[in-house]
Amino acid sequence: MNEDTAMDEKQVKFLLGELDPELEREKEEAREMEERRKRRREIVETMGGGNIITTTTRKEDVHENSNEAKKSKRDGMVDAGGAKTIPEKKKEKDMFDSDSEDMFGESDEEENITTTTTTAAANTGNTKTMTTTMHKGAAAAGGNDNNSQALKDNWDDIDGYYRAKLGEQLDDGRYEVMETNFGKGVFSSVLKAKDLSMESQNGESSAFVAIKIIRNNETMRKASKTEIAILKKLSDRDPERKKHVVQFHRSFEFRGHVFLVFEKLSMNLREAAKKFGRDVGISISAVRVYARQLFVALMHLQKCGIVHADIKPDNVLVNDQLNVLKICDFGSALFNADNELTPYLASRFYRAPEVVLGLPYSFPIDLWAVGCCLYELYVGKICFPGKSNNEMLKYFVEMKGAVPKKVLRKAAFKEKHFDRDENLRIAEVDKVTGKTMFRVFDNNTLSANKTGHLESMLNAVCVEHGGDDFERKKVRQLSDLLEKIFILDPERRITAGECLQHPFIIDTSK
Repeated sequence: MNEDTAMDEKQVKFLLGELDPELEREKEEAREMEERRKRRREIVETMGGGNIITTTTRKEDVHENSNEAKKSKRDGMVDAGGAKTIPEKKKEKDMFDSDSEDMFGESDEEENITTTTTTAAANTGNTKTMTTTMHKGAAAAGGNDNNSQALKDNWDDIDGYYRAKLGEQLDDGRYEVMETNFGKGVFSSVLKAKDLSMESQNGESSAFVAIKIIRNNETMRKASKTEIAILKKLSDRDPERKKHVVQFHRSFEFRGHVFLVFEKLSMNLREAAKKFGRDVGISISAVRVYARQLFVALMHLQKCGIVHADIKPDNVLVNDQLNVLKICDFGSALFNADNELTPYLASRFYRAPEVVLGLPYSFPIDLWAVGCCLYELYVGKICFPGKSNNEMLKYFVEMKGAVPKKVLRKAAFKEKHFDRDENLRIAEVDKVTGKTMFRVFDNNTLSANKTGHLESMLNAVCVEHGGDDFERKKVRQLSDLLEKIFILDPERRITAGECLQHPFIIDTSK
């Protein structure tokens, strides 16, 4: 295959939605990062040695075993909503896993050599181990400033992530780092810390915080300003902390990074679902409790004029008792007036049809995502597991029938997925020949064959659970609620306020 043919096929895949331009750009950036690492190693070798000395600073009394008590596993999930108890299964890597590996991770090919000197801290009397750090070649050359900058001034890795040290103190000694690998994404990393000012006032349990550290990148720094403005507005409008949005404490800048400080919660909703309902879902009562809290959060966002744009189980946190949840990670959030058409807004499994089709979008995209989460919590499987936007549309029409012509008339990306007769065209790879074929979904056939697919699926799960009369009733109500959430036309979709008045939420009779 020549280069021109390869490019043509790639363009076809872009048009069909099989390739995500954002993902392709990320892959290209990853390749560039690898080239930068190679150049850095070449610089090291030319300067007289391939060894790099790393810097660490830590107190001797670091609480390295602060999480020891948390190592004992729960036998089951019990909350105010009556979630059922299911023994924990062995952790496996599958489609439900959050991204545990990051393509911008630091290379570990280099050898490390450390020289240590011990000094006494003047103010506290505590002994600190200070590790003097420099590059061997740089030392031999008298400490070349350009090469030092190439190593990101020692507190950043080569990709701009802050290299936190266990026991390190941030923001003039207010925060002490307790865990450095609390989370990591493309735009930021997260660590667990102790707020030393809170500890003295409120006791040990309230002193822990989660700190999100934005990568040292000008574009990301600018984006963080919007995130901070959104978080402040949500916090100011919720003085009693009852709207199920993660509590934002403050932000500060340190060593070229923006730091965002939040309350620390136990785990995210995907982790909870995997731990207590892997592949079988959690109890209908627990789903109802979580659903109500999510709808309250959506109401709060709407009143503040904010679209989250990336709601999924990974971005919903739960407390230790597993009976309270809060929406987090507003890195993709936007004020409602700022939305621009893009087919790749939100994570794909939770992406609303108006985003895929290129319609104006607003608060209903968050409600669609919440509906996907509720289905996943009860069933234990992804509701719309499409591998591309094109395949996502296939799952949409299989559940809800043909896309309304009214919606298609306004769809900016219609030509990517529909033929001239407005029939959906799905690209599929022939298992025998390996060639891409197109399967056409006739609108009339779709409408005629539309069945209670959603209700059938939920009922089957109810039978697997051995559900009693109460569960069967709540499953019928959940099915009706999700049917109204999964309306393809966002203008006809139920609202968060109406969801709170739905029988699935308000009817608690046995």
